[in-house]
Amino acid sequence: MNPLGPVWRCRVCEGVNRNGRVCTTCGAEVPVGEPLRAAVRTVKPSSTRPATPPPVPPNPTRRELRTYPVPEEIYPVDSDDRLDFDSGFEIRPMPGGCLINLGPRDRSF
Repeated sequence: MNPLGPVWRCRVCEGVNRNGRVCTTCGAEVPVGEPLRAAVRTVKPSSTRPATPPPVPPNPTRRELRTYPVPEEIYPVDSDDRLDFDSGFEIRPMPGGCLINLGPRDRSF
């Protein structure tokens, strides 16, 4: 016996219920002599075929993981005037991280 009780479908509203003889959705009562309609527990197969998944890309080799792209392979990005290399923005690689240096700003207000 299922400890949660039978799962049944209401004949009035087709709502799925658990235990009891009164529908929790519409309040219709199933007479004592009438058997409870069992709820469908299986999924009907789809009439359309599922789409084929995309092919899995090949695993990269260790050499490919260690190489960095050359500057020609990196696409240029439109820069903001404040973060332009020509206006004093500079990144210097250092042990433990990078130092980002913002050059002096023009103070002509």
